Amino acid sequence: AVLLGLVLLSTGRGNQTANRLLAALVLTIGALVGVTPLVKSPYVVVVPHLIRVNHPMDFLPAPLLFLYVRAVIGGRDQVLRTGRYDLWRRADGLHFLPAAACAFYLLPYYAQTGAHKLADLGSPGYVSWYLVRSGLAIAIGCMYVGLAVRHVVRFLRDEPNALEQEGSTAARQLRFLCAGFLAVAIVAAGRYVLDASLPAYMPVTTHWLPAVGTAILCGMAYLALRDPVGVPAAPAGAIRKYETSSLTGERATQGLNTLLHALEVDRAYLDPDLTLTSLSARQRMPVSHVWQIINEGLHQ
Repeated sequence: AVLLGLVLLSTGRGNQTANRLLAALVLTIGALVGVTPLVKSPYVVVVPHLIRVNHPMDFLPAPLLFLYVRAVIGGRDQVLRTGRYDLWRRADGLHFLPAAACAFYLLPYYAQTGAHKLADLGSPGYVSWYLVRSGLAIAIGCMYVGLAVRHVVRFLRDEPNALEQEGSTAARQLRFLCAGFLAVAIVAAGRYVLDASLPAYMPVTTHWLPAVGTAILCGMAYLALRDPVGVPAAPAGAIRKYETSSLTGERATQGLNTLLHALEVDRAYLDPDLTLTSLSARQRMPVSHVWQIINEGLHQ
């Protein structure tokens, strides 16, 4: 998780906003996978101050997934329209309000001694806090996962080749993350019901989510090794070059889809006499617009 997060943060390729959000998501999952089993193990006596440190993190993965999905999908549309990214909004900090509220609530607990925290571990109060915190985290998380999946399904249904055409693994990453988080939501809800009705099984169910989180990390690492994720950025001079262009964002998207259809389906490239002019005539668009679409939409 740390290595993948560092790679995503340090790479200069692709959609930087999406890469940073994905890095935060990876590091958060890694922290949860690492800390949660440790707190439940006998080794917690060595690091008692890690108890409850991971609790505010329970509220982070789902909002980060939603923001990442929005960055990837919104980034593609925005770079076609303006050649740049401006995806972070002032109100986005509100998505992390539950995690901040949880951390603020736990501040008095964090100030306690290690002996106090060890004595509290497994107490009725600790179990009650788990049920309240987990119930809220599952409810909020399911809402965010549902929104993210809805965005991805709608986008890939309307533009099935929109991300693959740009030479990235963003579509595979989105599908994998949505499927993984749906699995997390199902496992978390099942575990919560089982823990609430049969508390004796908690030592077993406590390992379910870390196992799913580990599987998600392995899958994300595999996809990242195949090809760095992200939407390719427009050339630095693209905005200045086409500043006076009459090509609108909607027409650019339509033109890009038509162009790809001509190449991928109609295989226009098999015509030995194909030129930019004849391709423009085929598209019923000005040569300058086709040139701009190739530059900004395909970055070639």
